[in-house]
Amino acid sequence: MVLRHVSQVLTIAFLLLLLPLGAVADEAIYFVDRDGDGYGVGDIFVNGPDADDRDPQVNTAQSALKKYGSLRVLLADKGYSPDRLLFVAPDGNDESATINAVESPFATWEKVKTRLQPGDAVIFREGTYHQQIELKNVFGAVHKPILLLSYPGESVVFDNCGAGSNAACFSLKGAQSIIIDGFIFDNETNGGDGNAIYLNGTNRYDWNYVYDVTIRNVLARHLKSGFRGMVNVHKVLIENCVVHDTLSHGVYLGTSDDNQANSDLRIQDSLFYRTAKKYDGRFCIQHNGRVNGLFIERNICHSNLTGGGISLVNGVCNALIKNNLIFNNAKQGIVLFGYKSKSGSGGDFVNNEIINNTIWVGRYDVSGNEKPLYHAGILLNDTTGRMRMLYTNIRNNVVVTQAGSAVAFQQPEALDVSIMKNNIVYGAGFGSVVTVGPERFSLSEVEKINSLMAANRYVDPEFNHASVHEYHHPELFNFELRPGSPAIGFCPRLVEFAVTEDLTGQSRSAERLDAGCFEVH
Repeated sequence: MVLRHVSQVLTIAFLLLLLPLGAVADEAIYFVDRDGDGYGVGDIFVNGPDADDRDPQVNTAQSALKKYGSLRVLLADKGYSPDRLLFVAPDGNDESATINAVESPFATWEKVKTRLQPGDAVIFREGTYHQQIELKNVFGAVHKPILLLSYPGESVVFDNCGAGSNAACFSLKGAQSIIIDGFIFDNETNGGDGNAIYLNGTNRYDWNYVYDVTIRNVLARHLKSGFRGMVNVHKVLIENCVVHDTLSHGVYLGTSDDNQANSDLRIQDSLFYRTAKKYDGRFCIQHNGRVNGLFIERNICHSNLTGGGISLVNGVCNALIKNNLIFNNAKQGIVLFGYKSKSGSGGDFVNNEIINNTIWVGRYDVSGNEKPLYHAGILLNDTTGRMRMLYTNIRNNVVVTQAGSAVAFQQPEALDVSIMKNNIVYGAGFGSVVTVGPERFSLSEVEKINSLMAANRYVDPEFNHASVHEYHHPELFNFELRPGSPAIGFCPRLVEFAVTEDLTGQSRSAERLDAGCFEVH
């Protein structure tokens, strides 16, 4: 079933959450479809890629050209104004290919990359490509990026991502000002190893840092990780993507202690499910190593087979984790974790904000084991004793667990300097909401210990539907709040957090916000 009856323009197509009480949106948690026309980013329950995901009347390449008249006008409407167009097709010819001629495409990336210059758009036509794309020391410019695009409305598949941690279909080493839009990556024939897109900015070889890279409208499946970015990676945006059935993390970003911190990394409006199929305990999204400025907003993570939702490891400063829905996974929802790594001791955790998320930790993982039963919703844990966890701000969340605490501070020092306000928590070991090391506390007890913890409430948030027995059927969950829910209007508006919209892109109340990632209207 395709949900064509939903016409509201969404930031992300988690459409079941917008239907009336008792309604089931079946497949909608498996794809991104902002205009509700049955086309979008996904491989099941959608008709194919959407040429224009803001107009439900435009989806195929033919309907897009009918509306816009030409490919250049369509690209301009998407915000792209390339100087030159270089077309690639499975039946192209490198010898006769002509720039700006859609009827005379290239056949191989090897030929195209010798012609590249800032401001170019490389547009791949429909089909399956077995070649790998390497952009090594390839530089666009801030106002003239190099675009790698699938032809709008066409299905462009790359199915040879290699094998190994750093293998990838698209490999960017020292690349700058690059936009990647609209591809499908599938590495099942290589045993699901390799990555869809790999970013590397190390200066140990003959390339330098990665800067100003956008990845959007990408489907990545049957890979080790969807997107992997390591060392000197800056100003990266990942949005409107779907990553599923990975062996390890959905997104894995990181750096080493002898390099500068990564910076300005954004992951938003994306969907991750059935990750960590092989490597136990991996997360939908993880950053490992120092990073300054990490923004994870309006994403959905569900049904991780062996791990949890979002993991920030070994040094994160000025991170914002906001308006995410994390449910039906095997471990915690959000983790700040320090451990002794091979490369050194990592860095501190300072000024990190966990705002307006909905976290649901069930009893069973998707295999029916009780792995998540005792896990916390949010965990702060420095196992090294050397990394400071300072000024973590936990506000406006809805956190439901089973026998685990809502928030776990493994070290008392982290509790003393953390803020926890205006959260709705429930389950949580039957009222033991916060753990500090081995000790368990109720809300009233912990609020006496730390004056920075206040105005939280232990109460059923009254979701439309969530059951520990439906771990096999994530499509049956509905985390929108029922009328009369205590989470509605629970949080005062704080200007400094700029919580102006919810997970679906709907505007938040101008006065008091609903707790969690959904705003009831």
